[in-house]
Amino acid sequence: QKRFCKCLIKYFYLIICIGYSGRDIGYMSFEFLKSNVSIGDKCTLVQEKNNLQDKYGRSLGYLFLKDGRVLNEIMIKKGFAKPYNDVFCEMLPKYQKWNLQAKNKNKGLYSLVNKF
Repeated sequence: QKRFCKCLIKYFYLIICIGYSGRDIGYMSFEFLKSNVSIGDKCTLVQEKNNLQDKYGRSLGYLFLKDGRVLNEIMIKKGFAKPYNDVFCEMLPKYQKWNLQAKNKNKGLYSLVNKF
């Protein structure tokens, strides 16, 4: 089962990656995210019933943008995010495939580092 809720982008989290120049990579990913969604945008968060939060209490889900695109998919396919294998979701096999494709094509952050 899925849980749907409408949401309004109120703020962004900046994730700093370790390795290479962690801050630079984190900011690159953050800037790419901001080029796809803005503060004030209305979105829909779809969550899997058994996967509402990770072990740190962060909300998990698929963020559908107002134009119907899924932010998770965009970020992974363009090489600015990667799936975490320790958190299973229905889309994990596709996310892993898209991540490998982005890595093999040196997209996004993979143009700078081999892993992040």
